[in-house]
Amino acid sequence: MVSSIESNMAGWTATLHLLQIGVLIVALLGAVMLLVAGYLFVLELVNQLKHPVRPNDLYWKR
Repeated sequence: MVSSIESNMAGWTATLHLLQIGVLIVALLGAVMLLVAGYLFVLELVNQLKHPVRPNDLYWKR
């Protein structure tokens, strides 16, 4: 009886470890996506502030 309970718990433990690895992978992918989004939407726009807009740049050149 004890051995059947232990084997059942070992199966659940293995499943739990697989789910934890899956959650870890999802968290890492989310962190990477957050870093990429921060670079694209924040740091790249701040980098464009180094080049000021001149009045002639606001109109289409004819």
